[in-house]
Amino acid sequence: MDYFLQFRTVYLQAIALAWKDTAFYDQLVTPLGGNPQNTPVKDLPTAEHPFGPDKFPVLRELGYFTPFKDLFLAIVDAGPEGAHWDEKYKLEWIGKNGLFIIKIPKAPAPEQQAEALGAYYRRFPTFIGQIDPRIDSEFKKLESEIRKLAAQIGQLDSKNDKPESRINHIISHPAFGAPKVSEGHTLISDLHNFSGLTLRILALAWNDERFRTEITNPSIKDASELLAYYFGFHNPWNFYIRFEMDDNITWSVDTEDPGNSCWNIDQKVNIVVLNFPKKPNGVLEPIALSLYNDTGPPYPFTCS
Repeated sequence: MDYFLQFRTVYLQAIALAWKDTAFYDQLVTPLGGNPQNTPVKDLPTAEHPFGPDKFPVLRELGYFTPFKDLFLAIVDAGPEGAHWDEKYKLEWIGKNGLFIIKIPKAPAPEQQAEALGAYYRRFPTFIGQIDPRIDSEFKKLESEIRKLAAQIGQLDSKNDKPESRINHIISHPAFGAPKVSEGHTLISDLHNFSGLTLRILALAWNDERFRTEITNPSIKDASELLAYYFGFHNPWNFYIRFEMDDNITWSVDTEDPGNSCWNIDQKVNIVVLNFPKKPNGVLEPIALSLYNDTGPPYPFTCS
């Protein structure tokens, strides 16, 4: 099932609710430019969380339980630079890009790094991390029901050796909510390509001090130019990319059973920062909201 679509739909609902309900807005959005009157202190940026607290728990109020167990979600009001509706000139959403923050774990011993990289890739097949098995099982139950329905209505030939193509066709039907993605440009392939690049970045950062200092320089707003320079990578998203060292993520070696060696991760790792769209003129709200959901693949967490 499409986990991104599940998130997009609830986030769109959250935007609409926050536009009309100031109490919900105060829970959902962290201001970056000061302390508005109704913002609880616990929801403000801190040294540990400069973009405010994780907002996935807020979305539970709308019945959403995130499958992205390793991902930290920040939703911020970036002030004048934030996302806003340009009703005067372009009739479109404009403003500052969102942000992906990728944490670089503490370097394992040189002789352990190959194994550690393999384990990291298994834990993070994309920078989003693993899918929570509890949530994943619920989606798989739904997919199983869809398969049964397909067989019952005769759209699935039980004699077909490879029914997956028909099943995928059925579950990608608009009635089941999965988005259509243009051929040659898919979110998942972009994420996997970026994950392969991330492994190269980790290996270099662990062994090359100059590269590590450059790629994690806090004064660099967006590392995309560095990625293009070093690796020929062209950022397909309208998101800045930033890398940070995190010595709290460590590689644990089991000397008695090397197969049990693993990463010590007791926190959410990578961060997605979304710029909350400012409420437009009331008459234009439905149009603006629909177009916010239709700005395309460069916005994987907010748009179809």
